[in-house]
Amino acid sequence: MKVLHYIGYPLSWAKGGHAVQIMQTIQALERLGVVNEWLDPARLDAQKADIVHYWSRPPSDFHWQLARQQGFKLVISELHAVGVLRPRWRWPMRRWLSRGLRRALGSNLYGRFGAGIYPACDAAVAVTHQEAEYMQVVFGATAAKTYCIPNGVDEIFFDPNVSVEPFAGLLYIGYICARKNSVAVARAARQAHVPVKFIGGAPFGARDSYVDEFKSLVDGHSVQWAGEITQRERLAGMIRGAQGVLLASQSEASPLSILEALACQRPVMASALRNLRAYYGDAICYCQQPDQPAFAGELRAFYEHCQHGLVQKFPLSRWADVAAEYARVYRRILETNGAVNR
Repeated sequence: MKVLHYIGYPLSWAKGGHAVQIMQTIQALERLGVVNEWLDPARLDAQKADIVHYWSRPPSDFHWQLARQQGFKLVISELHAVGVLRPRWRWPMRRWLSRGLRRALGSNLYGRFGAGIYPACDAAVAVTHQEAEYMQVVFGATAAKTYCIPNGVDEIFFDPNVSVEPFAGLLYIGYICARKNSVAVARAARQAHVPVKFIGGAPFGARDSYVDEFKSLVDGHSVQWAGEITQRERLAGMIRGAQGVLLASQSEASPLSILEALACQRPVMASALRNLRAYYGDAICYCQQPDQPAFAGELRAFYEHCQHGLVQKFPLSRWADVAAEYARVYRRILETNGAVNR
């Protein structure tokens, strides 16, 4: 079995959870005997494989239609971090809006968005059940062809013998950007006198003024900044050495930092986002957005609970488990109407 993988932007632009998800899944698929190759849109007619797996929206409907005409099976795994946060009653409205836009622009112009792949694909894969439902309601994915495969965790985060970096405070793992509320969290940390260490660099295209504002709040005590940590083993040691992990973003899909913290047996507090509550339930703590007056008190209370041994438990998967589920999906769609074997 051979799979062509496509992502609509260089992974070097986004070194966070989505990039880790893609690379860890592909590497685990390799260990299962699946042959993987990056899709070159300009060479689609020359590349040979059984499946095209889009990890983001195809360049256009024309692209996936060409892949279909050449006999490839089609899989889509686009994330919908913002979409699932919209109220459930607004989801059908979004679908009606898309239909209206298609009528207004015409099929050719609307097809440049690539959204037509959802009702036509052989498999649409979501990370959570809520995201899977969003794909069906908004984009018309077929329920029988929609699958839910939760993200996994690197083995190193389960290792209790990893070299620990002690830190008597909380870690905040993520880009220094407005979506992650880095500045607001830093201000609250100083107000609550809670030591918070930020781990992450500035994302591609980040506003220099926002990063500069964050830097002005770094005092070495309540606000510390370790920069980007690319070594997964070191990150695991930093998490195990901390009191807990905080993530107070404006929006999230399925953040790996939460799963990794739980694998390291460290408690988590995250924004009370609809999709996170639906996925984690009562397994973790939740907080308001950090620009709200109550957040500093919630931050202080969580920190104190961590100091008193707060324990959280949640079922976790390894990337080998994730790859095995993807391999099952691949085999299932190849068995439908026969494999391509190009």
